[in-house]
Amino acid sequence: MTPEEKARFMELSKIIDNMGPVADMGHRYGLNLTAAVELVGLLRKQIGELQGDLAEYLDDAFRHAAERTTSGELTGWWDTLAKSSAKMYGDRLVEMKSWERHPEGAGNRWWYRPSEATKGTD
Repeated sequence: MTPEEKARFMELSKIIDNMGPVADMGHRYGLNLTAAVELVGLLRKQIGELQGDLAEYLDDAFRHAAERTTSGELTGWWDTLAKSSAKMYGDRLVEMKSWERHPEGAGNRWWYRPSEATKGTD
């Protein structure tokens, strides 16, 4: 968020905090509803930024926990080495569609690689 958006976010948060009971349906309610809608827009933007940060941090954590295969049939795939934390990071990256999982793993021993959309960042 830009500094201006952060300032507006804080201003809107104060308005929302002071909304009081829903029974107050006068002019104040309409103003607060407008503020709430604007606040939701800012929150959605912030969530998008945080999801991007999360993907970056998970990618980094995965690469530290797993080991890249440099020879054989699985060259280029990252091996979890049966570490549950590496598998957890890898599975979350697959959910976020930035990595893919090799179909022939078992238990905690799985292999992952960046998906086609992110291969240039490997």
